[in-house]
Amino acid sequence: MLEMVAAATKNFLSECLLGEGGFGIVYKGYLENLEQEWIEVMMLSLLHHENLVKLIGYCADGAQRLLVFGYMSLGSLEDHLLDIPPEQKPLSWLVDEDENSI
Repeated sequence: MLEMVAAATKNFLSECLLGEGGFGIVYKGYLENLEQEWIEVMMLSLLHHENLVKLIGYCADGAQRLLVFGYMSLGSLEDHLLDIPPEQKPLSWLVDEDENSI
């Protein structure tokens, strides 16, 4: 990963330096020839919120791709939205045929 960032910033060349702040030094760079899935993994690794499953790790080995997420003990959002017991009515806004429904 460091090699990719170094190449993208021309080995951290001063002309790529945008500034320095409380979070460290910021460089501008271009990541070339990356597959879309790699970009998505990178973006997922940056997301941290109590309502989002945490990306713990990833591995790319040739054509094999592996993502490791935290365990969701209460099930997924899809489980909760779609697995409705027969005696319980779904939320009307989930099934209404209008522009605001899911």
